[in-house]
Amino acid sequence: MPGIFAPLILFGGTLLGVWGYNHLLNNYEWKTPAFRTVSFATGLFGHTEYTKFTDGSQDVKIYPGLGHRYLDSRLLQDLDGDGTVDGTNPRVSVKNMAVFVLDEANDVWHKLPVSGVYPETKTAKAGVIHFSVYAVLGVPDQDVSKSYAYPVPFRPGRGDAKITFASLPSFGRIRVYTASGEKVKEILFVDPNGSKLEWDVTNSDGEDLARGVYLYIVESGDNRKTGKLMVIK
Repeated sequence: MPGIFAPLILFGGTLLGVWGYNHLLNNYEWKTPAFRTVSFATGLFGHTEYTKFTDGSQDVKIYPGLGHRYLDSRLLQDLDGDGTVDGTNPRVSVKNMAVFVLDEANDVWHKLPVSGVYPETKTAKAGVIHFSVYAVLGVPDQDVSKSYAYPVPFRPGRGDAKITFASLPSFGRIRVYTASGEKVKEILFVDPNGSKLEWDVTNSDGEDLARGVYLYIVESGDNRKTGKLMVIK
């Protein structure tokens, strides 16, 4: 169907961009030197607006149409495929993201009950029932289920110098206890490099740990994982 193409908005005497618009299909493209916006129809008078800026950052605005029950848009930027949203610090895991709606009266975001994120297609989908402000939001990764420590056992005599805690969440703490329950070390961390943290196997006084069996606990939010360590000298 034919579209209408016209200069878009003169603001302060400056041409902001050129807008190509197809009224019936609600598709348009807006280009400026700083960014490019493309809109795709998603229902009766509804559309999803995708903007990519010259610095590589992205933005998505979702406008569901009248009677439009679902929105489905490519929103997520995880170019290196590591499971976290690029540029977030602390790291935000793609799997922790969902579609939220803004309660404008109370200035509060609410997670939509029918909402999902699909990393393989970099797509978010949610059920919607009315015009509103929607966003894909996430929280820092608090998953400790895959966290572990190595080497176990720890043998200074064979050249072991540190114990590494791997697959850590975005933030949290690690506590180490003796087998009798005495705490010997507590380590706080935020956004560990490569999801790993190295420990020099010393106690809170900076002394080398004695040989024996130890327990460690990795915590983040309400999540907790325990494991065993062994020091052999």
